Amino acid sequence: MSLNFGHEQRGYTGKILEHDYFGQSVSPSADVLKFLHEFGRSTQDGKVYLPFNKSIELIKKFYAQDPHNPAKPVAKDLFQALLKKLKLENPQEFRFYSAIDTPLDTFHGIDGFFECGDIRLAIDLTANPRKEDEEDNLSVDFVLHQMPDKKNDEYLYGESLEEAANVLAKIFKEKKARADREKTPV
Repeated sequence: MSLNFGHEQRGYTGKILEHDYFGQSVSPSADVLKFLHEFGRSTQDGKVYLPFNKSIELIKKFYAQDPHNPAKPVAKDLFQALLKKLKLENPQEFRFYSAIDTPLDTFHGIDGFFECGDIRLAIDLTANPRKEDEEDNLSVDFVLHQMPDKKNDEYLYGESLEEAANVLAKIFKEKKARADREKTPV
């Protein structure tokens, strides 16, 4: 699913957008380097590839933020809007993880994800208004385009946030229903 809000700003690159919206994921440390060395493999361009599940593990194990309280305003607002819509029995289980500048971002095309129990919503964040949806990446549940600037137009920002939260809530509920059906014995 993709929402294009049509509010791209000249000179605003995808990398800047990613850092502004989701923030840092993992801080470099000796433990992170050890994990990458142990489970990853070097690519020709000097990056370290990790398989999908190990990429998720890296982020969750060495996350630089509080997954219950995102640091960046857009991530925080989206987290709160989605949490409100989901009406979870156990809201403490709901988390957001940025994947910016990790192997999950670089090799798997996921910039961040929401998680609650076994349900994960993977997001690709883009400043490219021509990027339509997640067809290019089956690991992505939702493509989030640049939203209106909250300082310049709080109303449009709120509308865009609400629309994104509605779509994410729908995807989450569909995934949860599918998971519940798979758990139910026939």
